[in-house]
Amino acid sequence: MRGIGNAPVSFGVFGTTAGSASPADMLDALSVAGYAGSELGPPGLFGTAAEAADAFAEAGLSAIGAYVPLHLAMDESTFESDLARMALTCDELQATGASLAILADEGSPDLLANPARTDRQGALDTAQWELATRRLARAVA
Repeated sequence: MRGIGNAPVSFGVFGTTAGSASPADMLDALSVAGYAGSELGPPGLFGTAAEAADAFAEAGLSAIGAYVPLHLAMDESTFESDLARMALTCDELQATGASLAILADEGSPDLLANPARTDRQGALDTAQWELATRRLARAVA
């Protein structure tokens, strides 16, 4: 089925930040607006993987996929936490029948505070790029 989808970010859901509507109300609004589906949002937004599948089915929507943020060049404990969240997301993808995971570097606090730099100050160095490459390979393995 082809159609147009939406995402929880359109309702103010960013990472672990709650949005303005409950997850059920969000899916209901998407269905009423004529959308065919939605991205999953952060892991647990719709409850367990089984509850997420039920919520989408009850709303008559398809789960399209999920955005998976990874801190590819930050400390190991942050990256391990990202992998644990990614595992939950993968469980939800499987339960809902969605298969698209968009892996993206989540950056760093410095980058988020200064996103529009035109110079290379704060750019990843060679060692950080190599670390990011290894971590991305690990995430997709």
